[in-house]
Amino acid sequence: MEKKRSSWEKIKKMQELGIFEKWQANTDAHTREMYSRYDFTENYIKSRQKRRRILLLDAYAYLSDVIESSFIFVKVPEGPSYWCEIVGQLREEI
Repeated sequence: MEKKRSSWEKIKKMQELGIFEKWQANTDAHTREMYSRYDFTENYIKSRQKRRRILLLDAYAYLSDVIESSFIFVKVPEGPSYWCEIVGQLREEI
C-alpha cells in the first residue's frame, strides 16, 4: 500500500523517479489547451497552470492518484502505459 505524502514529498518522489518535469510539462500543456480556447492573456494562463499543479498536489493524499488524475484525459507523448506502470509501482510500495 502506498504511503500518504505531503505536497513536498510528492515532488521529491517524482524527482527521484525522474518524472517531475514530464508531469509538470504535461499538466501545463493540458491546462494551456483548456484555456487557449478563449482569449486569455499569457500571464493568466500561466497562473492557471501553477494553480492546477498546486491543486493536484494538495487534493490527493497519494502520489499515484495525483499522477493518475493528471493524465486520465490527456494524450501524453509518453503514452498511457508509461504512466500506468508508474502508478502501479507506487501503489505496490510499502
